[in-house]
Amino acid sequence: MQRRDALKLLTGVVASAAPIGASSGVFARSAKNVYSTVRYVSAARTLAGIDCGVLLDEQARIIRKITVPARAHGAAGHDGIGKGCLFARRPGGYMIAFDLESSQATEQRSDRVVEAIAGRHFYGHGAYSSSGDYLYATENDYERARGVLGVYEVEAGYRRVAEIDVLGIGPHDVIRVPGTDLLVVANGGIRTHPEHGRDKLNIDSMQPSIVLIEGASGRIVARHELDDDLHQLSLRHLACSDTAQIWFAGQYEGDDASIKAVAGSLSIEHSVRSYKGGLSSRGLQLLDLPELLQLRTQHYLTSVAVAGTQVIFSSAKGGVVFSVDMRTRELTNSVSILDCSGVASQHATNDSSKITVEGGEPSTSDFRVNDFLVSSGTGQITPISNAELGSSNLYKLQWDNHLYRL
Repeated sequence: MQRRDALKLLTGVVASAAPIGASSGVFARSAKNVYSTVRYVSAARTLAGIDCGVLLDEQARIIRKITVPARAHGAAGHDGIGKGCLFARRPGGYMIAFDLESSQATEQRSDRVVEAIAGRHFYGHGAYSSSGDYLYATENDYERARGVLGVYEVEAGYRRVAEIDVLGIGPHDVIRVPGTDLLVVANGGIRTHPEHGRDKLNIDSMQPSIVLIEGASGRIVARHELDDDLHQLSLRHLACSDTAQIWFAGQYEGDDASIKAVAGSLSIEHSVRSYKGGLSSRGLQLLDLPELLQLRTQHYLTSVAVAGTQVIFSSAKGGVVFSVDMRTRELTNSVSILDCSGVASQHATNDSSKITVEGGEPSTSDFRVNDFLVSSGTGQITPISNAELGSSNLYKLQWDNHLYRL
């Protein structure tokens, strides 16, 4: 592939082979923001054990709670059309679509529970198209041990209209690179089946991967697998920088305590240009973290987000949040937060943001400071600004694994 073709992917002008729709980031912003109050979404559980979804404002104050049938996990949203969606924790049979609301409660709400089709279950994550016409959800075709993206038409009541084979088992997270038509899917590599609950059926033979997919056509344009010595590192969660880097966080399923890599980054340009014979030969780089930090995380990272020049990771098992400089790839800070889970930038990335090619300087259109929010199972939401902890908001809730910025 010529360089100019790879750059077309980065600027979102690749022609579509089929009118399925182009996906947007996990949370997509339009130029005209009608629903301006809601800024964050997370799943949670009340102290009485009731599962819910929660919409929060800019100061992380609760706007409203959404009733869910069972424990929720990830979320997606599009404030241009004023809609969002929560996904069941895998193996989950539902996703629930809801309206984003302004500061004044609306009289009518259209919360809608969408059941997985026969032979599929949800894996907990999804992303809207840039137009808001379609929603992509990670799913398990469990009888054939095959991962897919279900494609749902929003205005048709989230009717499932297509699916995309992701060439892997256990697709967990999916994001869209802002300003492009590229979907990025993290295939965790773990086979599950509803008859076995959350049992992991193929730990010895698992094969995680990351795939880049042209959202409108379903065409795979890049794919990475890990080396054999890391084939048990389940690739789970994703974030995208404004320099066209994908950052990923993994969870190790093996028993080698000496492994050093549970996270890394991926260059979109190099991955696309080197894609041949079903695999990309360049573009993926593992992150070398200090040994003591690796041991503390128990080789298990919960969430990842980017803002400014920083990437932030959380480890609920280790009770630690740490940040890495995207340019130097060096550890910049680590703080202890009990049962830390969700991480989110305090500054939104949207389709009007300038996405630069690999090696460019971060833009200043949205990312001005290295500010994050961190949620925890203890009920806290804590701001971190330029590596300094702020005052926490405390709620009578157990926050789930992820916190999303809209």
